[in-house]
Amino acid sequence: MRLVSLFAASCLLVGLTGCVIGSSSDLPKDTTPVAGNGTLIIDWTIDGSTDPNRCNQSSSETLEILIVPADGRQERSFSQACDLFAASIDLAPGDYSASAVLVDAGGNARTTTLDIDPFRILGDDELSTPIDFPASSFF
Repeated sequence: MRLVSLFAASCLLVGLTGCVIGSSSDLPKDTTPVAGNGTLIIDWTIDGSTDPNRCNQSSSETLEILIVPADGRQERSFSQACDLFAASIDLAPGDYSASAVLVDAGGNARTTTLDIDPFRILGDDELSTPIDFPASSFF
């Protein structure tokens, strides 16, 4: 505190403008950056193609995606029309695993379930994950 007083006195004595006096207690208590949600982008193909006729030919109406947080939070499911061949999912920062399956209009699986490699969302980022449903995955 004595050093601050000496500095203040020297500023006044010399007549310096722009002298700023403060203490560490003036700093914000929490300077941890806050990250927003990130986005998982899943792009899919059917046997290597994004031709909408592949969805019709396989009777696949929708892609169903199950997201499982590694920390035990509740699983979340998402769906997207098959012929869009892309889905964007907002997720909080964290580690996840996921799976995807193509289903028909009645909600019946048309393919085997594809496991998506575990991934990490850092926050304020986008992670693109391509997947393919080969002909052998269809029932």
